[in-house]
Amino acid sequence: MKITEKLGIRIAIIVTGGLIAFCFLYFLYFVVFSYRQKDNLKLRAKGQSTEEELETNRAYRLISHNIGFGAYSPDFTFFMDGGKESRAFSRDQVIGNTTGCARVTSNMGADFLLYQEVDIRGTRSHFVNEADLLVSIIEENDTINWIFAQNYNSPYILYPLSSPHGRNKSGIMTASHFKIQDATRRSLPVEKGLSRLVDLDRCYAKTVFNTKNSKKLIIYNVHLSAYTTTPETGNNQIRMICMDMDEEYRKGNYVLAAGDMNREIFERASELFGKSRKDYSWCQSFPENLLPENLNLVPPCSKESPVPTSRNTDIPYGPDNFVTIIDGFIVSKNIRVLTTEVLKTDFEYSDHNPIYIDFMLSDDNQ
Repeated sequence: MKITEKLGIRIAIIVTGGLIAFCFLYFLYFVVFSYRQKDNLKLRAKGQSTEEELETNRAYRLISHNIGFGAYSPDFTFFMDGGKESRAFSRDQVIGNTTGCARVTSNMGADFLLYQEVDIRGTRSHFVNEADLLVSIIEENDTINWIFAQNYNSPYILYPLSSPHGRNKSGIMTASHFKIQDATRRSLPVEKGLSRLVDLDRCYAKTVFNTKNSKKLIIYNVHLSAYTTTPETGNNQIRMICMDMDEEYRKGNYVLAAGDMNREIFERASELFGKSRKDYSWCQSFPENLLPENLNLVPPCSKESPVPTSRNTDIPYGPDNFVTIIDGFIVSKNIRVLTTEVLKTDFEYSDHNPIYIDFMLSDDNQ
């Protein structure tokens, strides 16, 4: 064998060995630095409140919006949905999209504002603190109390190699001009094994507000799993939330959950828009049979006048885009629902349209 051939073989062995060592060390790094926050973590409310207690038989409004970490303008596609991009196009676009989400929602006169996919530091969002940005814009109209619950703190993700997703810290945020008396981050069950490394550190934020009849209104901000290997993961998350809500209801409190359920609120909701979900394995129906008798699933619109709340981001938004209804509400029977609506933003600032609910607290538990 010639010397040049031997040298080539040595180089190939060294390169191959180096790649194997790098992959092993990177995998070890990812496993070591992928950790979950503790359950029942108390959250500290920031800001100021202007009202102390809620009243019965008075209308209140709650808005929920998944802001998509400020990246999802109509032309944005996401690699985990089959698209191309892994991070927002630019820092200016993150600021513009987040600002747009904040203005749309804060101009609706809401008493409670719930946001999901709020980055506070991330490669994918060009290190914009979106929680601070949301607060600064909301407080142009109102003084608020607010909490943030972390549900994503990933090590540096090298994929896609051409533009890595990077290291990101994100979560859910609840704000109100009513005083937050107590707030807790509850850890939701997630995938087991290695598949848990690609999911968020799922949680829900439980915020407590006083009422003048000595009961509590408890708001649940939720963002359930989408990329799972089995629907049972999402079912277990729903069971946990409903068990918590039912327990609080039985104490005499009012409970309301809102957010990105990542389940179709209507059976085959996508068909209301002439779409088929057969090519989207993540898109499953919400299992209403898991709800206790004291809780109701409330859609954000009617079947007769459907408005999509979410689009899949494998392609830019347009007539061929897959759309459906996966954002919604769960309310206890002692809450009277006045109206619900999806705000028609045509996905200008996010891959989700905001939803809202107007409601009253009843005098009793019936």
